[in-house]
Amino acid sequence: MPSWIPKSDVQAYLEFAAAKGMRITHVIDTHVHADHRSGGLELARRAEAHYCLHGAADLDVPFNPLHDREEIELGNTRVTVLHTPGHSPESVCLLVKDLRRGPDPWF
Repeated sequence: MPSWIPKSDVQAYLEFAAAKGMRITHVIDTHVHADHRSGGLELARRAEAHYCLHGAADLDVPFNPLHDREEIELGNTRVTVLHTPGHSPESVCLLVKDLRRGPDPWF
């Protein structure tokens, strides 16, 4: 999945989730930047999901602030937020663990 969702792909994400019997609960933009316009907020709105960015993001739209080392539990998956400022002050990387395979990402 890209670090941002092109606005033209929002419907495709909704249709994919529906076809798999899945529900989109969180939409995470890894950063806010003028070089693209993310469809993340629109996807979150249409999916009735949490729209998430690092707490350092300076936006005039509501979002759920993420923090360094925060963990998001999603069934058998755990996502750890890693604050990685540089490209932008609010940039994050996401460490995704499949708990069915073990507690560590490399198993």
